[in-house]
Amino acid sequence: MLSLIFATSLLCGPLLYYTFYIYFETKARGVVGIAHPHDFWKVFYGAVIYQVFRLVVIRVTHPWHEAACTKTDPLQRKRYIEKSCEASAKAPFHLIAFVWGWIVCRNAGWLPKCLGGTVEMYSLFTEMTVKEFPFGSPPEAVVTYGLYCGGYHFSEFLRHGVFERHRGDFAEMMVHHICSIGSIFGYILANCHVLGAPVAVLHDAVDIFANLARIFQPTKLFIPVGLLTFAVMMFIWIWTRLLVLPVVIYRLIFDLIPLLRAHELSSLTVPYMSSLSFFCACMIFLHYYWFILLS
Repeated sequence: MLSLIFATSLLCGPLLYYTFYIYFETKARGVVGIAHPHDFWKVFYGAVIYQVFRLVVIRVTHPWHEAACTKTDPLQRKRYIEKSCEASAKAPFHLIAFVWGWIVCRNAGWLPKCLGGTVEMYSLFTEMTVKEFPFGSPPEAVVTYGLYCGGYHFSEFLRHGVFERHRGDFAEMMVHHICSIGSIFGYILANCHVLGAPVAVLHDAVDIFANLARIFQPTKLFIPVGLLTFAVMMFIWIWTRLLVLPVVIYRLIFDLIPLLRAHELSSLTVPYMSSLSFFCACMIFLHYYWFILLS
């Protein structure tokens, strides 16, 4: 398991290498609105804000979860209460992140029709990406969204790596965190918001209902409420993560990368996009794996 985590971390190297080279090119050309390393204080703020919010929510909701939990085995009861408290913090975060991302992507004209936007997915991930990446000027709202939400992923990566090594799914979650952080920070610094932000919104949608289902799973409300949220989660999971996201990766590999070969920076943009596609493909594999476990 540790070797899997180590291998995934090493594979971040090529993505970060080309990310920084593309960043230096955009900086040298004076592209307006791009994120700079000194803007990553927003990632730190986002991490602190979420972790403080998480601790407050756990403290406030713990008595309710303890009273509502129907499990009698002490170890099982303790585990379910902890999961429900965590879910009580994550559900509102993912709701806010999804709505925030949905609004800024729609306002930028980067929201595909499959998420309620006005743009054809093929056009978004081919012609529009070629036009905007890497020398387009991104809207400030989209950049801010990416930086603050990146703080959540970074803080969860650190918390998981330090405090949750005992979990049975530790390796899988660490691989997911590494892929998420590499992809998010990669698209922000490489000025690939036109691609990264809509995919982040797509990824957040299912986590709202996944955490709602965890909240009600060990309670008497499981059948009327928990099952409903679980069914909605499974539907969104299939639609966004098992159907739409693989199509996105297909477009990147077989449509976008050939278009980027004609780009003036093809020596950087093509390997960057290949690395980004690899990390997205890793997450798709994990999504299928977890879906099989859930089914």
